[in-house]
Amino acid sequence: MRLASSEIDYWELRSGVDSHKENPDKFWIPDEEKRKNLKVGDAAKLIFDIVVVNKIWPQF
Repeated sequence: MRLASSEIDYWELRSGVDSHKENPDKFWIPDEEKRKNLKVGDAAKLIFDIVVVNKIWPQF
């Protein structure tokens, strides 16, 4: 199975680890042990990067 990519699927999941490394003061993530031990019923935030093509929408 392949991961979604913006080039093919027009969306992809953003890496929380990369986002945290780029801006640790503003993008907090739990430590790796907590992330690896998530189980059914636990909450997790997913961030999707979505490609949007500029389009003129019809006026109604």
